[in-house]
Amino acid sequence: MKNAILNKPRSLVLLLTPIVIFWLVLFSLGYPLPHMDDLAFIGTPINLINGGDFVNPWLEPWHERVSDRFYIQPPLQQILLTGWLILAGVSTQSFLLFQCFWYIIASIFLALMLKKYRVSIPIIFLIIILYAIAMAELGLRSEAVGVAWGITGLYLLSYETRWHSWGGFTCLGISILSYLTIFIYLIPLTALIIGDRVFQKSPSRRIRYLRDLILSLIGAIACVGIIFLLAINFEITRFFSDLIWHSQIRRQPLMANLQTIQELLTYGHGKIIYGLLYGFYLITIILIVSKGHKKFPLFFALILTFSFLFNAALYVTSMYQGIFHFMMSLGILVLLPHIKLPQIIKNILWGLTFIVLGLHYSFDILSTVNYLCSPKIEYPQIQNYVQKHPELTYIIDDYAARFAFNYQLPSQTISWTFANKAPNFWLVSPEQIPENTVMIASLFRANYLESIKEVPNLPDWPRLKILGYQVNSIARYPQEIIIFPETIK
Repeated sequence: MKNAILNKPRSLVLLLTPIVIFWLVLFSLGYPLPHMDDLAFIGTPINLINGGDFVNPWLEPWHERVSDRFYIQPPLQQILLTGWLILAGVSTQSFLLFQCFWYIIASIFLALMLKKYRVSIPIIFLIIILYAIAMAELGLRSEAVGVAWGITGLYLLSYETRWHSWGGFTCLGISILSYLTIFIYLIPLTALIIGDRVFQKSPSRRIRYLRDLILSLIGAIACVGIIFLLAINFEITRFFSDLIWHSQIRRQPLMANLQTIQELLTYGHGKIIYGLLYGFYLITIILIVSKGHKKFPLFFALILTFSFLFNAALYVTSMYQGIFHFMMSLGILVLLPHIKLPQIIKNILWGLTFIVLGLHYSFDILSTVNYLCSPKIEYPQIQNYVQKHPELTYIIDDYAARFAFNYQLPSQTISWTFANKAPNFWLVSPEQIPENTVMIASLFRANYLESIKEVPNLPDWPRLKILGYQVNSIARYPQEIIIFPETIK
């Protein structure tokens, strides 16, 4: 008994230390990659620490709803980031370290949760690596914060005490108020964890547990509710009006949803076919239903499948993002050991699993490795240009914000992603650039403009080449920044 007690902290150290080192190494290399939504998620905190209101001035031209407040996203990630920037300042390293902190928190509690449900250590490490791949291209978006709070909440709910339950529900509330669509997964998984604990108890203990659970839920709702109301300055009607409006312009009609799903299943939106992963997940579900021998994995499979279908119906475009496919990959890896098959067939299944995951994430791996290994370029000439032309307005993308400005952006800045008028986003034609406005962006983003190749002296962006094969959708030097229409060579 004594040796078991001594070995438990040691086993946790051996489990968690490599995870922390893994994330710190990625942070030192400049992880995560920039994302086109970065300026939307960091503009409000920067404005707050500079003495402004809860508004993102870089989005102001997009729509009047964002001209004097930023309620199109849940507010808590903005609040947490503001507190961080007060302590650490505004810089690339500060933002990347903020994201890294939440990646570490998410990975630690995910590893503890998986270990508690007897997932093997190698599979836990593989899941953490897949999580890193999934998050790599999400930049400074709020997923990092939301996922960390959500996984922490689920882990706490797997314990029985009232304080664990209160902490779990509170974390889940903060998670949803940081990254809204995560509720698609959190609510069903919460029901699964609670249901599993309820059915393990005798009737008398079951009633007591549910009573404590309800009291904890009420306390958590009160706590998170106060935080939420303070964050939006008690403007409930205005907040939900803006949030619903933003949700509606991003959602698609039913027929468009079906077309998007068809594209995902067949073309992969410029990536290796997603349908391969979906098909393998379906095979895993069929096998767990027909060959599984425990109830909890079966319920987990059904709950996860329901979440995927609900996600596709509610917000299909989020299927392009990393969380959807990470959850599907996690489901496959967690469920496969619970399938009762001859060992040789299970070995074949594991081999196919690695092939499918390798193919599915090949684009993300190539893109991430290419970015992390690309030479970091400094652009003092761009900063000099801005200093000489303070009268101009600058349309700036996520790469330029990081590599040319270190997120110290000019006062007259417009986010490249939101430079058009809602419900559209980036500009699609050079003629749309207003007078006294220049665009500072990565070369491959500048080529989003139609007819851009007709502009003299503007080179095409070089593509990544692997063993003589050109990957047309990955820029070899994504940090190559230009000023348009004045191209700096």
